[in-house]
Amino acid sequence: MVEKGEPCVVINVTIRNDYSVEYPPPAQEPGSPTVASVFFTAEIFNGSNEINATDMTHVGLFPNSWSFVSLNCGETKTLSIYLATASKGEITRFEIFTIYIG
Repeated sequence: MVEKGEPCVVINVTIRNDYSVEYPPPAQEPGSPTVASVFFTAEIFNGSNEINATDMTHVGLFPNSWSFVSLNCGETKTLSIYLATASKGEITRFEIFTIYIG
């Protein structure tokens, strides 16, 4: 549960689709062999400790839902991941995780 006024961390992510007909995505869409659909999220840390955060990128869908982008071959997009956290500790790093590429 996220309360109004809690801190929010914004992580800007740039993703490029380097898949091609010769090197297709792991799961292909029929008729679109070079389109890549990517589901991802991020985690934030204080040292080696993960900070509890909720991905608020898609408010109104599901809490902690994944970010999503669909890219054509050679296309690049920049997206933002919004992580709400009640922690007041220092953030020393973040990690981005791909959940699915197809």
